[in-house]
Amino acid sequence: MNVRPVFACAAAGIALLTFGATNAAADDLSTETLEVSPGEVRPGDTVTLSGTCGYADFTVPAPTESGALVPTTLTGEKDTAGVWHITGTTTVKENVKPGKWSVLFECAPGDVGVGEFTVVAETPAPQPAPQPTSPTQQPTEEQVAVKPQGAAETGALEEEPADNTALLGVGAAALLAAGGVGVWTYRKRAR
Repeated sequence: MNVRPVFACAAAGIALLTFGATNAAADDLSTETLEVSPGEVRPGDTVTLSGTCGYADFTVPAPTESGALVPTTLTGEKDTAGVWHITGTTTVKENVKPGKWSVLFECAPGDVGVGEFTVVAETPAPQPAPQPTSPTQQPTEEQVAVKPQGAAETGALEEEPADNTALLGVGAAALLAAGGVGVWTYRKRAR
């Protein structure tokens, strides 16, 4: 049996795992952050932005971009470790729609810090309850001719979904058996 292809595939797999882990570790070491306070706002509210940037050539003031906030710039100072601590204030635009929004600044070329916040709808002023026109007025007819009885038939399940753990076990066993047959066939053909 020729084992070189097996070792080559194993080496390629290990290399992919190693480089993938290295890139993931590098992503975890990024130092650009941006926080929005408060995290839930209404149109017209003032928000505070604060964050960090570890890029050595970062300069302030740094402009921000957001579809929901009035444009502003971030200012700050560099600490002894070379990390910039930046802050700024801005206002939520008056005509912004409710939902999740983000604000970003460029820490390094192609590397941005992103902060997220939620815009909630303005609460409308409470409306006074309508007053009846005359207290003696009674409805003369029923709203519907036949009143429905019983629960609505929505198609909702009354029981828990089936547990497919056994089915997954059978599928895994079938895959394992197929792999064993493939290895057995390959070894038999090599003789």
